[in-house]
Amino acid sequence: MSPAGCPHVNSFKVDNWKQNLRLIYQCFVWSGSAETRKRKAKSCICHMCGAHLNRLHSCLYCVFFACFSKKHIHEHAKSKRHNLALVLPLMRLLP
Repeated sequence: MSPAGCPHVNSFKVDNWKQNLRLIYQCFVWSGSAETRKRKAKSCICHMCGAHLNRLHSCLYCVFFACFSKKHIHEHAKSKRHNLALVLPLMRLLP
């Protein structure tokens, strides 16, 4: 890796990555109350199997949610060529 950082991240930064990251954070992570945390945690499910798991990832290219344990995020990355995802901190959302 060069001193400039990971080439995947550097190429991703030229796109609208800030908008997707902000959307993920505001809609699914940040919360002001316990009730909001509960509601947001319930909305975070794998788009492929509907599971609500601790290791849920969100694609930074298209805000697609998929689970890690069943490798759905891997399938999405391979089929769409979207190689950056964010682990959602669901434990923070749950009371």
